[in-house]
Amino acid sequence: MKIYDLPQLVDFATREVTWRIREISDFRLSFANQTRASKAAQARAGVPLLYAHWEGYAKNCTIAYVQLVSSRRKRLDELGAGFWLAALRAPIDQLIARPFDKRTQMMVVDHVRQSGDRRFSSRAESIVDTKSNLSFSALQEMGSVVDVNINALIPEESFIDKVLLDRRNNIAHGQDVAIDENEFMDMSNRTIDIMRTYGNCVVDAAQRLLTN
Repeated sequence: MKIYDLPQLVDFATREVTWRIREISDFRLSFANQTRASKAAQARAGVPLLYAHWEGYAKNCTIAYVQLVSSRRKRLDELGAGFWLAALRAPIDQLIARPFDKRTQMMVVDHVRQSGDRRFSSRAESIVDTKSNLSFSALQEMGSVVDVNINALIPEESFIDKVLLDRRNNIAHGQDVAIDENEFMDMSNRTIDIMRTYGNCVVDAAQRLLTN
């Protein structure tokens, strides 16, 4: 699905979070009538699920937002440096990769300087990178590249890094991480909250873009 306007983006973000919340809720219901040992195993199994929903939601919403930016055909001089980087990656990569002489370097710089009225158009996947390990710093980088302000998630930095991501990584690597039912329920609630918050950040960015 391509995103062409703000209502489509809002609808996409809503549908994305709704099915994820439903799956998390169904998983939580499966704790009923299990033994204590089974609940512990269930809680461990649920952590990678929570992380997958967090990364998947953040990535998909950001891709939808970049699709919206691309569909609006904004000029580069109306956008932030991350969009310039995506649009002009080839000459910039050439400049970085090889020790060109000064004249060639100046030609690349002039090309960049003269690109302000160029319309942004790029495959969203080429600019959105969760690094398959969506730490808070990775989220900050992704947000800064596409001009999504994630300050609302600063209070959740420790949860994202130390609880959700670290536990997911430890469990995925076969370590014995003890998580009880109550801890999992708290983790699932907070994961839903950060997904919703990030979705709001993306929509806010789109609103700013469309009013400029």
